[in-house]
Amino acid sequence: MINFYIVRHGQTIFNQKDMVQGWCDSPLTQTGKNQAIGAGVGLNDVSFTHAYTSISERAYDTACAIIQDQEIPLTIDKRLKEFGFGMLEGEKNEVLMEPFHGDFVTAIKVGWVKEGGENEKMVRERIRSFFDEVTQHHQEGNILITSHGLTITAMLKEMVPQDFNLKLLEHGIDNCSVTIIEYDGEYRLKVLNDTTYRDQGLTSIQSKG
Repeated sequence: MINFYIVRHGQTIFNQKDMVQGWCDSPLTQTGKNQAIGAGVGLNDVSFTHAYTSISERAYDTACAIIQDQEIPLTIDKRLKEFGFGMLEGEKNEVLMEPFHGDFVTAIKVGWVKEGGENEKMVRERIRSFFDEVTQHHQEGNILITSHGLTITAMLKEMVPQDFNLKLLEHGIDNCSVTIIEYDGEYRLKVLNDTTYRDQGLTSIQSKG
């Protein structure tokens, strides 16, 4: 049995400013750094055998904060990066959604290919490739993945469609929330967008401070 612990990166400057952040990057805010450290404390009882992270600095720094006390391999994989938004990178998020009149489902399906970015099909293909490869190299254990909000949503739709209802993510994937998918020849969703690891970790840190 493999348990994939999938964590969205901590809050970034672009998150704070409500700006489009796909393949471009912005650093974690102090809140984001604290969220990542909190998630690490909350996940302290989980013994990871390997960690994988998106190529983006925000996801990499989140992974490093989570596994800082564990001596395990950390692999950077560009297939885990966020949707690409092309020429709309760095714009306000409202600009990203303008052509779709707020229809999120249509937006990610059509995507931003015309702007030089990606659509959901393209992202799901790279996600499927990633999981196919990882499950060939690992037979059991707990594996950490740090990635991005829309990519994690696409991951759920691709890997556990039978368990996933988009309505459960009306407000999206939270920063440093934990989603767990288990694999034993079949993929199943165990935990969705759980912020208790992060929040309990932060509470523990504050109580000791």
